[in-house]
Amino acid sequence: MKYLKVAELSEIPAGHKKKVTVRGKDILLVNVDGNYYALNNSCPHRGKSLAAGRLANQVLTCPRHGAAFDVKTGHALSDARSLFGRIKVKDCHSYPVQVHGNDLLIAWDPAYDEAECPIIEKGDQLEHVLKDYHQAILLFYTSWCPYSQRFLPIFEKYSSGQLNFFRVLLDKQEELTDQYGISVYPTVLFYENGVCLKRLAGVAREGLQEGELIGFIAACNLEGTDT
Repeated sequence: MKYLKVAELSEIPAGHKKKVTVRGKDILLVNVDGNYYALNNSCPHRGKSLAAGRLANQVLTCPRHGAAFDVKTGHALSDARSLFGRIKVKDCHSYPVQVHGNDLLIAWDPAYDEAECPIIEKGDQLEHVLKDYHQAILLFYTSWCPYSQRFLPIFEKYSSGQLNFFRVLLDKQEELTDQYGISVYPTVLFYENGVCLKRLAGVAREGLQEGELIGFIAACNLEGTDT
């Protein structure tokens, strides 16, 4: 375990929060009465960014379905709300922090680099991925589509330990659906050297199945894998 500088204290006044990206992972930094905390920016329910959530003392509420978390521990304090009732959510992962002078540092385990499939929520982030990665497999999905949500854990299962798998959340990125030719959710694209070589599009009212993803990944001939 090592500590990485992620911000300067002056960037996060008391009662405020700041989203930073650490090695491809979005981390939310929070200042509560001069004490600093860090947790995953992605809500464990459906991946919504918590940076836009309401902070009241040490309680952070997800702006989409109202799940609340204790920023000191990441512990889930309330369920998410939906049309179908309340949904229990997992705790949000939190990170130990240290303060060195005006620098804020978080504890970073190398295992974090492979713990989750990163979420892309901005077009420029996606452009950087396609520029920086020789190969990339991208899942285009939304938080409101039930077929996306059913397929999401399947995609995460096969992305575990892979550094070139990414989730592209389209909730507020409608322009990307046209730019990348996404007409059905979920859709998986394979890029190599910035060029889309393969496409796996979901079927309307059916989505995608695990076997389809397995075959798709095998056909991509990813470097450095035995898939």
